[in-house]
Amino acid sequence: MNDLLSINRCPGLRPAIATTENDLRSEQETALVEAMHKIRTTGDSAKKWEGAQAMETMAQENVVEIFEEDWAKGQEAYHEELKGVLDDDQSKAFFDSQAQMKEFHRMGINIVKNMMKDKK
Repeated sequence: MNDLLSINRCPGLRPAIATTENDLRSEQETALVEAMHKIRTTGDSAKKWEGAQAMETMAQENVVEIFEEDWAKGQEAYHEELKGVLDDDQSKAFFDSQAQMKEFHRMGINIVKNMMKDKK
């Protein structure tokens, strides 16, 4: 598997899945990483959070709401992409890991939002 598309580039995900009784099989890992890459790099939501566009998004007063909406869309996409890929325990571990990641992102957005507000 291409190292750029490796589960090892997702800190916390492997340990989260390891809490289940079933380790990821190679084909599951490939499908999971491909789904994560696809969802993260395609669509309007992805464009808002990359490069120069990310600064424009961060400057919006409602950036937290934008993030929440985009995150929800991404989670819906994961549910669709991962149907039949992960077993129930693996799926729960994945989405629990996603919930933690969401909180970290939201915290970062709030920090940047407050820094930008102080600059105005």
